[in-house]
Amino acid sequence: MDNKWKLIYYNRELQDQLLNLPRGILSQYLHITDMLLRYGPDLEIDYIIPINNRIFAINIVNGKNFTRIYCAKLVKCRVAVLHCSEGDKNEASMETIKIVEKKLKEVE
Repeated sequence: MDNKWKLIYYNRELQDQLLNLPRGILSQYLHITDMLLRYGPDLEIDYIIPINNRIFAINIVNGKNFTRIYCAKLVKCRVAVLHCSEGDKNEASMETIKIVEKKLKEVE
């Protein structure tokens, strides 16, 4: 099956940060992005949590560590990967959401 969707990254530093995630988290991230490329961001799976009508988060838990990768649905079958936060919190802060919204405006 050809990939209908395309991922674009906010910048090279974010892409490097994601590729340097711990092995277990990275493997889950790659699996989820493979599904995004094939089927788009409207997947109804536990890993993908809507933040608003365009922004969603990919939540990955590995033991006590929690990684949240913020993405947005764009026109022309594109998904922007905008921000990654790591830690032990499983909730998005308003400060983080504002950062993600600012980055989204920059890539549109």
